Amino acid sequence: MLSRRDLLIALPLVGLVGACAGKDPAPSFPAFSFAGGPLLFNLGDIATENVFNPLGSGHVEADFDVSPQVAFENWMGDRVQAAGTNGHMTVTLLDASAVETYLPVTTGIEGAFRSEQGRKVSTRLSARFAAELREGEAWRRAETTVTAEYSATMAKDVSFTERRQALYAISRELINQFDGRAMAALRRDLRIFLG
Repeated sequence: MLSRRDLLIALPLVGLVGACAGKDPAPSFPAFSFAGGPLLFNLGDIATENVFNPLGSGHVEADFDVSPQVAFENWMGDRVQAAGTNGHMTVTLLDASAVETYLPVTTGIEGAFRSEQGRKVSTRLSARFAAELREGEAWRRAETTVTAEYSATMAKDVSFTERRQALYAISRELINQFDGRAMAALRRDLRIFLG
């Protein structure tokens, strides 16, 4: 049975836990979309496979509201579509990493009054596009790999909400770079399959 003393200690803690579990004041972060229409491939289907596996320390993909992998999935839905009756494309996600490292900062009293960058987030997105189509006895095949990288720093005293906003902006910049490179590479290297 709880004593009066235990109850007096526990009640304020319950309120504190409830306040911490409240709704995050940060805005919601919508999925990315891409204007300009998709590339239509004269292929029967397009399959996506993921071989990326985040290993090692510093991986922060789970901290993103829209991670590099989710950004890539949004991109695939908007940019790559099958519009044929036979043939096949396999899109392999090779890398969708986000790694955070801590930067050296000034410590002590002097450091308390300095505004410094204390974290760096490095992202990388890489995918291979391989298509094949049988025409009579012959096979037509083409392949290309697209990679984009983007890094940014954050203040050493970045708040939770500011960090979420920064990670969203990092993911957006990464997928924008990937979009430009991928559209050019697909039009160049897989042009024989485009409608």
